[in-house]
Amino acid sequence: MLKQQNYFFLSLYFVMIILTGCKNTDNEHQTNHHESIIIEDFELFVGFDHHGLVRPVQVEVLSDGNVAVLDNQTNLVHIFNTEAKMITSFGGEGRGPGEFQQATQLLYSENYLYVVDANLRQINQFKYSGEFIQSFDVDTGMYQPYVTMMNDESFFTMTMGENGNLIRKTNVSTGSTNNIGEAIGEEYRPGNFEEEVRTLRNGEVPDFMKNEITKHYSNNHLYVFLNTLSRLQKYTPDGRMLWDMEIHMPVNQAIFDDAVDRAHGPEGEWGVPAFKYILSMKVFENEPYILWNYIDGFQQALVHIDKDGQVTTIYKIQNGSSVLIDFSFDTYNDILYAIDSESGQVYRTRLPQ
Repeated sequence: MLKQQNYFFLSLYFVMIILTGCKNTDNEHQTNHHESIIIEDFELFVGFDHHGLVRPVQVEVLSDGNVAVLDNQTNLVHIFNTEAKMITSFGGEGRGPGEFQQATQLLYSENYLYVVDANLRQINQFKYSGEFIQSFDVDTGMYQPYVTMMNDESFFTMTMGENGNLIRKTNVSTGSTNNIGEAIGEEYRPGNFEEEVRTLRNGEVPDFMKNEITKHYSNNHLYVFLNTLSRLQKYTPDGRMLWDMEIHMPVNQAIFDDAVDRAHGPEGEWGVPAFKYILSMKVFENEPYILWNYIDGFQQALVHIDKDGQVTTIYKIQNGSSVLIDFSFDTYNDILYAIDSESGQVYRTRLPQ
């Protein structure tokens, strides 16, 4: 279902799926000393019927308090106020300035919005009003086209272990690059996928998948989650690792076992079944929040981690049959926004204390 049911061909995997210094690499955190809270009072914020959302894939609470939603189906960005009134929409399908062929990601800084176009391999810069400013190229190669903005001048992309590195930092103005982080597995090289399938069937993570990451930059730190190893890392902007924590969640084994089972099935005959432990990660006030992946038999959860990498709270999500794929947080009002992409709905709730 959803992310867990997505397959990939090795040649398309990284296109289609919508960091050394003071290390503490031996630190592990068991999630048995935490608070568990249930979230169940979701209300509809915006959706298809009244706002025309078709397939929302990302939500962000902007620095001015408004809420931005990226619709991957229509290639539109919608801006709403907290009363769910639409302020503006921009983008749309096309190849002209401010238009997109495949809008996959929405980024923001204090003054600007950025939309990543995976097809055109561009980052498009806008004012909060929706006025287009400029676009610049992003070279993601065949890897997943997800970008993390450091500020309005630099951005991070994933290297999948190229030259033993994890991430590449690029200066927008000069195009100069430098690498951050040490790769966990070997560099990915296209080839015969049968060896990787056999590795997964034997209950081990294929080597090239170990470098697949989710990342977020906030308050002069880069946070990196290793998607198939359930490890969270924190770096300084110049690439010095501050800590590396393994995060154990009860659902992790079920997620991995599901991937192993699928490798033994028809999927394993023509590709390597994709899996990852989380769907989204955001950092607010130096504390990461991670939306864990869904699988039958387990409640979906939003995990709160403190600035030292320790799990403090697990919010168990009860929202009917909805599977949430992304979220954002209004820290001033303690309001959580979350997306159910399948139904085209964006929900919100006050985060329980």
